Amino acid sequence: MSEKDKNNSDPHLVVGVGASAGGLEALKRFFAVVPKDTSLSFIVVQHMDPNHDSMLADILQRETDFPCKQAKHGETIEPGHAYMIPPGQYIEVVNDKIAISKRKEMLGSRMAVDHLFRSMANNYRSRAVGLIFSGAGSDGTAGLRALKAAGGLAIVQTPESAQYASMPRSAVLAGVVDETLPLESIPELLQEYALHPYHDMRDDEPSSTSDMTQIRALLKAQENF
Repeated sequence: MSEKDKNNSDPHLVVGVGASAGGLEALKRFFAVVPKDTSLSFIVVQHMDPNHDSMLADILQRETDFPCKQAKHGETIEPGHAYMIPPGQYIEVVNDKIAISKRKEMLGSRMAVDHLFRSMANNYRSRAVGLIFSGAGSDGTAGLRALKAAGGLAIVQTPESAQYASMPRSAVLAGVVDETLPLESIPELLQEYALHPYHDMRDDEPSSTSDMTQIRALLKAQENF
């Protein structure tokens, strides 16, 4: 199958990934098992020093065949690519394009994951997925709440497997998580979710609680770990 045919036949999900302390190791383990031919798109927010250039894309590319790159303002989000946040910036999605802006500190907090997830909820609804990996603090919890309200899917790394459990545990305790999974099990679940007919609903047909309960029960039944 050609690349064009593959992208047309597979629904295109946009997956936001949030991580902080301990996140590099989690990202390496995750992308090592992401199939290189998947049509999913990933946007990665890793908290890092704003005063140094990021080598995140280069480091991850050594661990995976899946294309990884540092995101650029205005570029179109393509299926089958992973985009890394530049240091000291916010990243969001606007009309299938990446928008990057200078980060503003809020009471000393870095809430770049929330910022991304909220924009994904506004743009993609059920085709938005939020992942939270290892990290300190609570960034991502509010964003997952917005994403779920829009019909998307919220997944966190099993807190016990995270080097720093605060970020995934915050989301779990807030009740905004659909699935808590080992890193290596998440890509398979994402592909099952991408192919579900739930996404064929028109944009003007809001998802109901029963819709999401049914799809999450189906996904749960298909987990093989």
